[in-house]
Parts: sequence; structure tokens; C-alpha cells
Amino acid sequence: MLEILSKVFGGNLFLVILIVICAWIYKEVRSSLIEVGKQNSERIDKALLTYGELETALLQYENTSTVDLSQKIANAYPFLNKDLLKKLYLLRTMTDENSISEFLLGLKTEIMRLKSLQRDLVSTKPSEYL
Repeated sequence: MLEILSKVFGGNLFLVILIVICAWIYKEVRSSLIEVGKQNSERIDKALLTYGELETALLQYENTSTVDLSQKIANAYPFLNKDLLKKLYLLRTMTDENSISEFLLGLKTEIMRLKSLQRDLVSTKPSEYL
């Protein structure tokens, strides 16, 4: 293969090697970016699933056992941003309707923010994808 490339580029071996190295670096960077995109997409999907479970448990607060609610809150910790985490700490000390509603409002805002970061054909309209 190097012989063919060497003939095409007039025997300039340095140019051939440079082109091969650039092509290899491009392939590695592209693969890395695709992998990071997949990891981000998986994390967003998992966060949305966890937030949905937490939201459902909070909406059914009086019918949900405290163990089940505590488990859903614990599952959400890795994904909660600082503001939601502060509201959650307040929610754990005050379980009145107002604090639950305020937390749910923040949770819905975060869910919509994460949904706007999803870029696939399933979760967005085709016109948004293009």
C-alpha cells in the first residue's frame, strides 16, 4: 500500500506518512467523540428515568411508602443539580404541600432541560433533529 501511495505522490515518503498519520488521528478523535456522545446520551436517559420515578413517587406521596420514596430519592442523588439538591434537603425537613410543589416545579424544569439536550429521532421531532 505504501508503494502505491508513494507512486501517487511522486516518491515523497514524508507526505505519504503525514497523510496516513492525519487519517489515523482523525479516526481516533472521531471514535472518541462518538463514544463520549453515547455516554452522555445514556446518562441523560438514566437521569430522566430516575427523575420520572421520583416525580411519580412525590405526586403519590400519601400513597407511597416512605421506604419506596426514600429509595427513589436515593437513586436520584447522582443526577440532581445543586439547586434541586438544596430543595430536596428542605423537602426532607418540611413535608408540607408547598415544599413538595416547589420541588416538583424545579424537577420539571430540570427534566425539560435534559430533554432539550437529547438529540435522537425517538425523543425529538424530525424537524428539530435536522
